[in-house]
Amino acid sequence: MENVYYNIYREHMMGQPILGDIDNIRQINRDMVVNFKNANYFGNNMVIVGTGAVSHQQLVDLAEKHFASIPRTSNTP
Repeated sequence: MENVYYNIYREHMMGQPILGDIDNIRQINRDMVVNFKNANYFGNNMVIVGTGAVSHQQLVDLAEKHFASIPRTSNTP
């Protein structure tokens, strides 16, 4: 599918690889991923949405069970 977008949008951002340039990807290390996660994945920056046959209380219980350990705010400056 990436080849289709490349051919359609050759000189546009839409034509770029989804994962990025292979040389840039090779420069990513574990610390960079951990720092990104810590800076962006925290409670005040997340939204939980439920659809279908799920009660509000069931959704709240599942969210507390699976996301209670996530800090409410970012711990990075």
